[in-house]
Amino acid sequence: MSKDRSAYMGPRLRRLRRELGLTQAVIADDLGVSASYIALMERNQRPMTTDMLLRLAQAYKLDIATLAGARTDEYAAQLGRALRDPIFSDIDIAPLDIEDVTTGYPGVSEAILRLYTAYQEGQLALADRSGTQLAASDPVAEARRFCRHEKIRFRRLTTGRKDRRRCRWRGEHFQFSGVAAQA
Repeated sequence: MSKDRSAYMGPRLRRLRRELGLTQAVIADDLGVSASYIALMERNQRPMTTDMLLRLAQAYKLDIATLAGARTDEYAAQLGRALRDPIFSDIDIAPLDIEDVTTGYPGVSEAILRLYTAYQEGQLALADRSGTQLAASDPVAEARRFCRHEKIRFRRLTTGRKDRRRCRWRGEHFQFSGVAAQA
């Protein structure tokens, strides 16, 4: 790596600082820079140089690949594929925006990918279900088939006076011996 190479990784630096429970002033002292420079780096107004990245890794015994975000290219590719889904066709998302999200907010990228995966699995489950035709065109016939299959028998409904009440399907409601009840 050359010393003049730099990257903007402010959100990662902020997350690291918070995970370590440190203030900007403490990190600045450990790295030999001012606290305002750390604040500028955290807001992506100053780049993280290779030299600064090495000092940070040495001061806090961190893996440089983890700090530099080795998985961001993988996340960017996966997120790009997910955002090309027809459900997002009306949203204009530039490849640089995807790269910014995956570089600056890898946790958000992973959350979006998990949600998209769950969405895809739900779509597949719905497609499988629609092939079995669960919805019956005639609800009364479906209820009768269900009752026959489960061997459910209904005796005539009677009251204490031995009035016989019949239940009939009338369009969108049941009719019980002249009294209508909504289904």
